[in-house]
Amino acid sequence: MPVIYISGDSAPDWGAEGVPETIMITKPFALPQIITALSMLHNQQHPAPPSEPK
Repeated sequence: MPVIYISGDSAPDWGAEGVPETIMITKPFALPQIITALSMLHNQQHPAPPSEPK
């Protein structure tokens, strides 16, 4: 599941403690940063979950 972190405090710890393949946006931020982050995560290729046997 894609994750975008937004923090004014924990940004230095994100690399070590954050979920892999996520984005950190530090406060204060501008709306275009959120739009860019959403676009980047939306465009990443994620494998489809395995289908259930019939």
